[in-house]
Amino acid sequence: MDKKSKAARQVLLILVALVAGAIGYRLIGAKSPQPAGRKVLPPPPLVEVKKVKTSLTVLRISAQGTVEPLKVARLIPQVSGKVVFISGSMVEGGKFEKGDILVKIEPKDYELALDSATAALKNAESNFLQADESSRQARFEWELAHGKDGSKPPPLAVKLPQLEAARAARDAARAELEKAGLNLERTQIRAPFAGIVHEKNVDLGQYVTPGQSMATLYGTKEVEVKVPMELNKALELVIPGFNASQDAKGSKAVIKALEFDGQWTGYIVRSAGQVDRQTRMLDLFVRVKDPYLSKPPLAVGLFVDVEFQGPTLPEGCFIPASALHGTFDDAMVWTVDSGNRLHIKRVEVADRGKEQILIRSGLKTGDLVIVSPVAEASDGMEVRIAQ
Repeated sequence: MDKKSKAARQVLLILVALVAGAIGYRLIGAKSPQPAGRKVLPPPPLVEVKKVKTSLTVLRISAQGTVEPLKVARLIPQVSGKVVFISGSMVEGGKFEKGDILVKIEPKDYELALDSATAALKNAESNFLQADESSRQARFEWELAHGKDGSKPPPLAVKLPQLEAARAARDAARAELEKAGLNLERTQIRAPFAGIVHEKNVDLGQYVTPGQSMATLYGTKEVEVKVPMELNKALELVIPGFNASQDAKGSKAVIKALEFDGQWTGYIVRSAGQVDRQTRMLDLFVRVKDPYLSKPPLAVGLFVDVEFQGPTLPEGCFIPASALHGTFDDAMVWTVDSGNRLHIKRVEVADRGKEQILIRSGLKTGDLVIVSPVAEASDGMEVRIAQ
């Protein structure tokens, strides 16, 4: 065998020995026992926290509502006739003051009726005076004939029936004159209050009759905002006649328009008195004075935001919405103590918003509430606070 073949054989033997050694080492390592007590545990979960600060906090309850008229009246004539005048305010949206003449009906027939009633009264008064004088004369003659013996003369002898008939005719004539005067006055139809025209149903020259609606009017001195609200929130407020006396001053409310920059102040004056069977909501009514003085006004039909001023909470605090767990009536938060241990605390929620929660009780100043998610949170588990 030459030198080259002998060298190649030695290299091959060395490679085989190395491979065999590696395989043996792995087999020995796999069969050797692992040292006890060396199990590797995952680190505690990392959490974000927010420090709580309690203080005197006013509970503010937000809702939405619709502006409704407080006064609504239909303009209805009490006499019939042809319309001879319509005020320039008698258009939809037209404004008027209390006592303004809005419509006039042809007065001629009623003027003639007044003249006739005046003449009839004069005639009736004259007849009454004659009957009274005739009765006095008859009484005088009866007393002359019978003396003053204290007896009463017969009614027919002193013409009392004629006198009473004349008196009744005079009183009836007075009533007819008063009626004629009222009918003439009613030909001028005046606004019962200051307001605007919501709907107009009459035109110049039209013949109208009693009971016919000529227009619908809305008052503008005051309006009401109808606000549906969950019963549990509504009970936080002062509602006259519902959870307070009828003469109690209701909770204050700030009304803001959605379509433009406008703000008004009002107060709860009443409720619908019953909870809706389907929605379980209670309708509150907020009264606002002088809604049409602003430009644009708080007009009837507007959809508005309403913020109510509720009670003052002695130890209220706000926390992020992400910190609250459970339901409104069974709410809880996760807190971290000084030993980095998680604790589950039950709290009482006063109001729940999209981003913040107002806590009525259950937390104190300095508490650290967890605002980040924790998988499988349990009371007493260890956590790490993110710096």
